[in-house]
Amino acid sequence: MILTMGIAWGFLGAAIAVAGAGIGSSIGAGRIGAFSTGVVAERPELFARALIIQLFPSTQIIYGLLISFLILLDIGVIGGSDDIYISTEQGIAYAFAALPVGILGFASAAAQGGAGQGAVAMIAKNPAFMGRAFIKVALIETFAIFGLLISFLLVNAVSGSEPYIPYVPTLPIYPTP
Repeated sequence: MILTMGIAWGFLGAAIAVAGAGIGSSIGAGRIGAFSTGVVAERPELFARALIIQLFPSTQIIYGLLISFLILLDIGVIGGSDDIYISTEQGIAYAFAALPVGILGFASAAAQGGAGQGAVAMIAKNPAFMGRAFIKVALIETFAIFGLLISFLLVNAVSGSEPYIPYVPTLPIYPTP
């Protein structure tokens, strides 16, 4: 594989998808984990319920990884195809295609951290409210799924496009008399 600017931009897109979603997942899961530690210390029987709530922000990194793998497949890093040409324009398009899953993955996972803290507090007061707590955290998940869907559609649009190779007209060479 020859490293071109298009492939470098594709690398950036793959990194944006994983980094944004991964940082958000870490923040959200960390906030719920820290909060639920105190709850579980007083009520150990709520460990499994608190863990389920804590897992929600961790799904965003899966969405980021999926988009990252799709980009890396398209630019030939995974699969090892040497005959793939990625123009700079296509590489930039891959970087932009990763933004929805990266940004919405970050924002929704971080927001799930706050909602998850409230959900754990809710089930600590009344374990019968697990369904309600689940819905409150799951509602925020839809934003990450929207980001995944848009990024998936954009990556597929870029991978189906032909690379832009500028046309440079040549002047005809006429023999001199």
